[in-house]
Amino acid sequence: MSGHSPVAIVNYWLSDPLARSLLNQQLAQLLRAFLESRRVTDEPEFSLCPLCGEALVEYDQPDIWVKGLRCQGNHSWALRGGRLYWQSLELLAEHSDAVVSRLIAGWLKNDYLKPYLHESVRRVLASSPLCPKDAAGSKA
Repeated sequence: MSGHSPVAIVNYWLSDPLARSLLNQQLAQLLRAFLESRRVTDEPEFSLCPLCGEALVEYDQPDIWVKGLRCQGNHSWALRGGRLYWQSLELLAEHSDAVVSRLIAGWLKNDYLKPYLHESVRRVLASSPLCPKDAAGSKA
């Protein structure tokens, strides 16, 4: 894959069924962000209930790791890390540029992740405009 463009590499990893089955979900999200060249300056906020459209308001709940949100229709949601949960339904917000940048740095700099990061994917992440300068040259 050394002679292929970053876009061709991303298309392969995201489109080929065998390659995609081997690719970590978080890496797939990062490759998709690279391919779409999208910019998300802030984490999106969930302000309306996805089920009924009523305004969501925060409420006290016992889990310190999540933010409880409830609407007038009494749909109770849990929000953590851009993931909104209600019963078995999970909605995922797009990661902000800052989060994508931190995730890329983590994948490139963490020696424990090296076995899960194909060299072609590493090159794509290192070439991303969201790759931190100190991570781009990392051979982790």
